Amino acid sequence: MNGSDLPELILLDINLPDISGIDLLTLIKKEQRLKDIPVVILTGSNEDQDIQKCYDLGASSYLVKPISNGALMLVVEKLFDQ
Repeated sequence: MNGSDLPELILLDINLPDISGIDLLTLIKKEQRLKDIPVVILTGSNEDQDIQKCYDLGASSYLVKPISNGALMLVVEKLFDQ
């Protein structure tokens, strides 16, 4: 990816088949080109330790599924209004 191909927002589930979403979040936040992109965790896990770990690693928001489209849009709008 070159600079113009980078996403403006990353939606990430922590329950992925091949890599932990928490491990992927760690990699994203360590990557110079990606570290400033907001990451919204969108997952079925409401475990306190998962939530805290994601925020500690730099997640911008943590949403537990199921979530309405309207609620997701509010979070996205808030992130881009900052």
